[in-house]
This record gives sequence, C-alpha cells and structure tokens, in this order.
Amino acid sequence: MRRRGLVVAMVGIVIAAGSYAALVSLPAFDYVALDGVSSLFADNATPEEIVAPGETAEFQYAPPFSGTLSDPEYSFMWGVQIVDYEPGDSLSVLVTDPLGNALSDTPVLDREAFVPYSGEYYDTYRFEVTNTGGRTLSTYMTFLEADDFEGNVMMDVVYLGVVAMVFITGLLVAAAGAILSLVDWRSGRNAARY
Repeated sequence: MRRRGLVVAMVGIVIAAGSYAALVSLPAFDYVALDGVSSLFADNATPEEIVAPGETAEFQYAPPFSGTLSDPEYSFMWGVQIVDYEPGDSLSVLVTDPLGNALSDTPVLDREAFVPYSGEYYDTYRFEVTNTGGRTLSTYMTFLEADDFEGNVMMDVVYLGVVAMVFITGLLVAAAGAILSLVDWRSGRNAARY
C-alpha cells in the first residue's frame, strides 16, 4: 500500500501546528505581562498606586513634542487597569489639561479600559483616577502615541493574516493527504480482489 497520503497529511499537520505556534507567540496576544495589558503597552506603564474607596490617584502624561504649534491636535491612547480586579470594582478617570480644565470623565467598570484621546496641547495631561467601588484596589495607567499604536496594530494584523493563511493551507494539505490515503486504500483493496 502506498504511503503518500499519510506523508502529505503529516506535512499538513506540521504546517498547521507550526503556524498555530507562531500565532500564540504574537506579542499583541500575550496577556501575561502586567496581568492583562498587552506587551504593546507594557513599556509605557506607570507604577502601581493603591487607592481606597472614594480616594483619587493622580497620573501625568507629557507627550513627546513631535508636532508643531500649528498642528490642530495631538492624539494618543491612554489605558487604565485594576490589577487585583474583582466583580464590582470600578474607577472614574478625569482628564484635565495643563490649565486644570476638565476635558473628559470616563467610567471604568471592568478590569481595564483603553481610550483614544485627541488633545489641543502638547503639554502635560493630568489623569485623576478615583476609586468608585467599595474596596481598596491597585491600579496603574499606560500611555501610547497614536502613531506608535497604529503602526504596531497594522504589523500585528499583517502578521495575523499571514499566519492564518498558512494555518488554513496546512489544514487543506492535511485534508488532501487524508483523501489521498483513502483513494490509495481503495485502489489497493480493489487490486487485491483481482
């Protein structure tokens, strides 16, 4: 009996398994670092702050001056995470400009939140993170320039697309090998009758 179908199926399985391993190694899907924050944000994390119910922790973000004064706005992404999250925990994040004016107030009702933000200043932004839940918790923030975020996301999307195509190809090759094995088996069986 020919073994070509088995060989083709094994090659397909190896291709599919290799692409799956590559997918798991994709940094954007690594949620081990910083207890849930992707490695994309890990390098831009602040130290943790412990916040009692009703109290506020303050964080600051001073964007690098990469624009000009004539630019209409500056975009970045901020994130906040509750490290020891339990159901019922919640935060409120108040963003203020360099003059102390309130720009936005965002409730956070889950373990983490990531929010794109466009501001009018290239100066320091203040983030007042208030514990609106009923227990003391630990939290920290992350900041990322919009251009860095978009570039990393596009690279991850391209990488994910290529890996998915290779994975599907591996599955198709494995299926073709199984069909070829079946055809060879039937051919051998028919030949044995004569």
